[in-house]
Amino acid sequence: MKENYKNIGNINLDVCDEAVSCAGTPDTRHKLERTDFNVVRVSCNELDGINGQWGTGIVIGPNKVLTAAHVAEIERHCFGEPLIVYTGENGAGSVPKKYTVASVKIHPSYNRNAADRYKHDLAVLTTIESFTQYKSFSRAPDPLDFTGLIWTGYPSD
Repeated sequence: MKENYKNIGNINLDVCDEAVSCAGTPDTRHKLERTDFNVVRVSCNELDGINGQWGTGIVIGPNKVLTAAHVAEIERHCFGEPLIVYTGENGAGSVPKKYTVASVKIHPSYNRNAADRYKHDLAVLTTIESFTQYKSFSRAPDPLDFTGLIWTGYPSD
């Protein structure tokens, strides 16, 4: 295994060029055959990549994304620019597309400084454009009666 060191700002990164991590653990990740356009990345346009803050969300409507309130708060670090939602980053041969966020609605009971800050850690982002591809979001029958539940998260590569 060949190891390289890359310096980005004040951060030194170990870069390995084989399908084995620097710690010797096999890397068994692979690109999904189909892209799940419902799983999105949320970040600032100016701060993409390793130096930026980002989070994830799930498309729940033509121009709506459900995410965590603490992810929506990334907007405070966007230097006046709006949040950006990226789709299509998680599949073999997929082409990412970006959508500008028009508004952010954070749960009214969310308090980032509270001991139970994750209790109301929800937000809905509304994008300017409608998403071109996504799976319809529907409410599951109540109760689920112990049926299987599949959850897709990020990164889903």
